[in-house]
Parts: sequence; C-alpha cells; structure tokens
Amino acid sequence: MTRELITRDDPSSDRLGLFAVTAATDNDRGSFACSDSGSYGVVLDAGLQFRFPPIPLGGPQSASHAFPFRDRDTSGVLVLTFHNRRPDNKIDLNFFSLGGEKLGEQRSDLFTGTPRIRLIQEDVLLTGPSGRDFVIARVDPDLTLREEHRFKERHVGVIPANLDGDEPTEFLVTNAMDQEISILQDKFSKPVRVRIPGNIPAGPLVTIRQRNEQETQVYLHGDGGFLLLGYAKNPLHPFRFAIYTFYYLLIFGILSLLQRILSYNNRMKSKREKELLDYQLQSVMNQLSPHYTFNALNAIGDAVREGRSEEAYEYFTTLAGLIRRSMTHATQPYSTLGEELGFVTEYLEIEDYRFRDKLSWHLHLYPEINLEIPVPKMLIHIFVENALKHGIFHLKEKGRIELDLRRDNRAITITIRDNGVGFAEARRLEGRVGDGLRIFDNYLEIYNTQNLHRITYTISDLKSQGQSGTLVEIRVRDPVA
Repeated sequence: MTRELITRDDPSSDRLGLFAVTAATDNDRGSFACSDSGSYGVVLDAGLQFRFPPIPLGGPQSASHAFPFRDRDTSGVLVLTFHNRRPDNKIDLNFFSLGGEKLGEQRSDLFTGTPRIRLIQEDVLLTGPSGRDFVIARVDPDLTLREEHRFKERHVGVIPANLDGDEPTEFLVTNAMDQEISILQDKFSKPVRVRIPGNIPAGPLVTIRQRNEQETQVYLHGDGGFLLLGYAKNPLHPFRFAIYTFYYLLIFGILSLLQRILSYNNRMKSKREKELLDYQLQSVMNQLSPHYTFNALNAIGDAVREGRSEEAYEYFTTLAGLIRRSMTHATQPYSTLGEELGFVTEYLEIEDYRFRDKLSWHLHLYPEINLEIPVPKMLIHIFVENALKHGIFHLKEKGRIELDLRRDNRAITITIRDNGVGFAEARRLEGRVGDGLRIFDNYLEIYNTQNLHRITYTISDLKSQGQSGTLVEIRVRDPVA
C-alpha cells in the first residue's frame, strides 16, 4: 500500500523519479522481498521501475511520512517514522536524495504520543502531546525538532489558516479542557486567547471564511449554538516602531518637563526660604532697636537714682523678659498669636513706664480666640510701635492705644487704634516713611504663600472721619475647608 508520493527529479529529464513511502501487508513476490507491515521508501523512474531496492524505514506496525525538504544547501525528501512497537516513543528523522542516498538522520523524543504532521509553506509542522502538555514543533534544517510553542494543557487540535492576509500563517488551537480558543500569530508568536461561551462545548467545529484580504471570520459550531469571531491585522502594526518612538519621546518630554518644574519649584522654595530668613533677621533686629533699649535702661536708671528701687527692679525684670522673648527662638520665622500678644503687652508696659502719665493702653481679648495659631513675628508689635513713634509722639495731650481681638466669619480680626496725629500728618511732620512696613509687607507676602492662614491688613487715617488718630485692622483668615 503506497502512502505518499513525493516530488520529481529534474523536470526536463525523461527519467522522472517519484519517492514513495509504502507499507507492505504481504511478502512481495517480485524482485524484492518485504517483511509484513513494514514501511519502506522506494524511487521509481518514468517506466515505474525500481531504481534501487526499497529502503527500510521501520519495522512492523511502523508508520512513515515523506515531505519535500531542503537542508542548508541540498533538496531532498524528509521521512519521519513512528515505531508503534518501540517503547521509547522516539521519532526517526531521515533525509534522502531522490537517488536513495541517506543524507542525514536524527532521532527525537519530544513527543510522548503520535503527533499530527503537516507541510505548511515548506515547513514540516508537528503537533501532539508531550508529557502532560501539548507541543507545536518544527523540523529545523539540521533535522532537529524545535519546540515552537507549549501549552500547559491538552488541546483538540491545531488549524493553520492565513487569517490576516500576510505571508506568515496563523494557527487556531482549540482547547479540549478550558472553554477557549487560542490564536498563534506570525510564526507561533504573540498568542491571543478567546473565551468560548458555556453553551458551546469544548473542542467545537471550526469554519474559516475569508471576508476580504485583511479580515477573516471564524465560526465555532456546537450543539448549543455558534460563535462568530472577526480577526484582522491591526492597520497600525507596520508603524508600531514609529508609534513606540513617539510615545517614548512624549513620555521623555513629559518627564523632562516635570523635572524642570520640580527643579524650578525647589529653586524658588530655596529662594523664598532665604528671603524669609533675611526678613526674619531684620524683624528680630527691629523688635528691640538699640535706641529703644537704651531709652528703657535710662528710664530704669533714673528710677534707681531717685530711690525707686523696687519700681526700677520690676520694670528691669519686664525689660529682661522682653529681651528674652525677642531672642528666644530667634531662628524660627513664626510665633504663636499668644506669644506675639505677650511681647506687645510687655513692650507697652515698658513704654507706659517711660512716658508715665502721657500714655494709656487697653487690651480686649475675646475668649473664643485661638492663641496657638502661627503668625509672623511683629504682626501686632510693628503697628503698636508705629502708633507710638509716629502718632502719639507728636501729641501734647495724653496718648491712648486700644487693642481689640475678636472672631467673626472664619477669621480673627485684630484692631489697633490710637489717638495720634494720624498717618498723613505724621508723614508731613517727619518728611519720610520708615522701612519697617516695607520689610513687613515682604515678610507677609512670603508667609501667605507658605501657610494655610492668610493674613491681610488695612490702615485708615481717622482724620477723614472727623476724628484723630489711625485705625489698623488685621484679618487672620482660617484655612479653606
């Protein structure tokens, strides 16, 4: 029984040759004797005469398959033989010329059962079980079975099909255990798995219909219904490297931009911190100027000389506390509202002692005020000091300072009112404006960019309202919820 007929010799020759794989079921009565159930390879000429004795390929119950094959530089016939009676399950791979000469041989134990064999685009493809797995393999030019893809479960079968219209053949692999079908793209790479609905049994019948050159429809038939799958090649696939490059450059550009923004923010933060430290140092220096300190010490010295030692000691202690408050935590840019009020209170006590009957002051603090919130140093002191130096200083009658702290509408309002000559008149009399408020404004601007509490203030000359003095309103707003 002849199994397969393979290729020709030279088509221009009148001695055409056919390589046939045969299985003998009876002893041959002619020129050659063959054993029962063996498989042989023969070459016949144009007159159907044997060119040489049949080539034994396998013993009883063996099976052989022949395919046109080309190794690295020679064309011939590849014969795969399976020996059903041999326990090692090895496959013999033999390479013959059409003249019957054996050009090469190999043996493989990749498969543990008889695989299925196909010739696809000049590639000899084998699919079958390998242990507990399912393997797809290809015959290399050196006659080695090279594993192309391995599934960790058994499958019903592999169906080669050109699904996307290009040259590499895709393969549909139906799963016998799980409800899914797998598609191996372009030489067994990039597997795609599609779940099969439960009403279609595992291992369905498959029908492939070419819709157009680029798209194929796959029908999965079962007793419970059918599933229609559309398969097409991604039109952007040829441009994938350009797209990858574009996305790489885009991501690189975004990361570079973020890095520049972060670097800029760090530089600006360092700059603000340096400016804040500079303003902080100027604030500490302005809190207790040498002129003010010497005047206070002179007043205390006069009291000692006049024999008012206890009074002098009391105010000396107050001055010492004021200096201690000024120097303690000098490197910290902020103080609490309570600490600022304590400093202003001691400052006014010293000024009250210096001016005697020429100054009075009053502090009204509502109990709902949170004294622990952070505020810039000199927030209240700078306006109290200005009221004394530029407003009350020019009065002939007694000066008065009123401080009022109350809470309303998510903000603390601090009011500082004096009965001095007023802001405009002080500027006319002195002919200049000090640097204290300018420094404080810069300090406050940085504070508002780095803290949750936002602080603003207004200065009103009461002369426009028919009164004397200046009114300062400071608002410390709560963080926005």
